[in-house]
Amino acid sequence: MSHMQACMCCEKDGQFCNKDIESESSPGLGWEGTQNIGYLDFSFLIAYSIGLFISGNLGDRYPVRVIVPAGFLLVSIMTFMFTMGGEWRITSCWYYAFFFTISGFSQSIGWPNYVPVMANWFSKESRGLVLGIWCTCQNVGNICGAILVNVLREYCGMDWMWSLRVISIMIGVLALLNLMFLISEPSSVGIEIDAVEGNLEIKNNINDYKDANGENLSSQSIEMIILNPKEAPESHLKPPSPTNSFLKQNSRHTQDTKFEKKAISFWKAWLIPKVIPYGICIALVKLATYGILLWLPVFADEALHYSHKGIGYLAISYDIGTIIGSVILGKLSDIIYHKRAPIAFAGCLAGSTFFMLVILQPSYIMITIFFVGFFVGGVFNIVAATAAADIAKSNEMDPRDKALATISGIYDGCGSIGSAFGSLVISSIRNASWNGVFVFLSSCIFLASFPIFKVMIHEIKEIFSLREQKRRENIGEKLLSDL
Repeated sequence: MSHMQACMCCEKDGQFCNKDIESESSPGLGWEGTQNIGYLDFSFLIAYSIGLFISGNLGDRYPVRVIVPAGFLLVSIMTFMFTMGGEWRITSCWYYAFFFTISGFSQSIGWPNYVPVMANWFSKESRGLVLGIWCTCQNVGNICGAILVNVLREYCGMDWMWSLRVISIMIGVLALLNLMFLISEPSSVGIEIDAVEGNLEIKNNINDYKDANGENLSSQSIEMIILNPKEAPESHLKPPSPTNSFLKQNSRHTQDTKFEKKAISFWKAWLIPKVIPYGICIALVKLATYGILLWLPVFADEALHYSHKGIGYLAISYDIGTIIGSVILGKLSDIIYHKRAPIAFAGCLAGSTFFMLVILQPSYIMITIFFVGFFVGGVFNIVAATAAADIAKSNEMDPRDKALATISGIYDGCGSIGSAFGSLVISSIRNASWNGVFVFLSSCIFLASFPIFKVMIHEIKEIFSLREQKRRENIGEKLLSDL
């Protein structure tokens, strides 16, 4: 978790330093009134998104313990070189765009390779809550970054260059800690985690009692079989052996240990069910997420005339909302039989509403931004991490395929492409009207609900089916316990 916090700290420092780079006379760069900040964001996000598609597949092929530290060490070096541009009074946007691009590509190694590590250590039963909590490391890093920038500014007298240098050192140290201590597979230390993702139980239940046509029996018929098995009609079959039933339904997974897992190809991963709908959804969600994350400090300064401290509090409000939202929405998705689409769909609609409230009720912006983080940030974490893990570890997947890092990279890559183009659009719209920016963000998060609508309907039907199955199981257990 701390590794992601360091990475997000670096990004948050960069966001808080954007205004310094743009407007301060010394050691500023003379970029007032230009779109250079937008160009830097675009170069970073494009490199980050392309890197995600590549890094995810690399994570399924090579040891995470090696490639992640290598990526973070490169991030540390690029961040330091970025600050040297200010030291050397380099004002060319190309210099900074070059190091932003390399840094973006390097940072892409982190997310898609950390998600499989977490998913390997926790089963589906608690995955929504656990990954919901873990995903908040990004926002904890954002908060730490905001606090660190304010401390370095107010009490240490540091400018944006020294702020980023401190962060570059932190990232380098944590990269070395990853190299020495990261354990990506529980089996490597003698711990076995149940890899079977079905809703199966090794016991007889009411659904095991069927007639000759394979139809479920009524509770009265089951009671008659249990009480008088010898006198039961021949059309009523006895329940199958629970052990044989379990082995039959999981025959593919019992062979898992006989084969060495191989990474799935990048193009084959796109054909996995739900990958494309969630990919489109997260492209729009991350556009809105990064749009508010990158431009909120500028909006608070230009439109609301907040101080640096006020901007920090506003950003912290968003991050706290995301932290709480990720945990609560993740837990709710566990409660509804581990179905993520209904929560994501509802979160998109709610997030769209609160984006509009930012311009309709600006006096309550601190509260409004909290709920934007709660719903929009929470949805992003559910889809980018939990849903990706569910798909890659589902029973529908061939147990010999290794795909989680690739799917995580695809999801976050789609999101970063959306963020990159969103950054360019926002940098143009904000010169005309900040209201237009929030209408644009609200529209994007609303449209994000469309691709997963069909998935949501399917999962809602599954929820009702599972509830009925659970009800029938409870009836069967009660009848068995009454004997």
